[in-house]
Amino acid sequence: MATGRFFPLQTIDLSPTGDPSDFNVATLPIGAQLGQIYEQDGKCYRLVKFSNGTGSVACVVGGAALWEDKDNFLVTSDATDAEAGVNSVAGGFVDVLTDGYYGLIQIGGDQTGVKVDAGTAIADQLSGSATDLTLVHTDDGTASINLVVAIALTAVSGGTSTVRWVLGSLI
Repeated sequence: MATGRFFPLQTIDLSPTGDPSDFNVATLPIGAQLGQIYEQDGKCYRLVKFSNGTGSVACVVGGAALWEDKDNFLVTSDATDAEAGVNSVAGGFVDVLTDGYYGLIQIGGDQTGVKVDAGTAIADQLSGSATDLTLVHTDDGTASINLVVAIALTAVSGGTSTVRWVLGSLI
């Protein structure tokens, strides 16, 4: 019986820097496959294609990536184009991606500077939002209808918080 990880981790050529937060490419690297999961330094990332949506909403580092087409691993920063409303969070942007380009989003581990709503406190459960790029704290009693995708590790400061992505909700 196999033991260990329950999802395949693969390598991706992140040349020239080797940094997931500096990966914004027009064509997929040789051997890379959309949707594959990559782990580095205790954080998990997913390879996706970016669309700025019909509203032409640019992504920002720390913004919530939303599924526009989960079957084809297409993410957007435009909440109006999100596939499943507030439950369409795919992860967090770690780089400013160009429309139509490929990049990595963070889906596991801690990420600093994530956009959250003003009412966020330490240990709040976070879900998607109808506001572009922003996570909101999940009120007690709504967690069953709003998918919890992250936990706030710090209180909100300047509109952002450090969060821990709930990997199980995002794979």
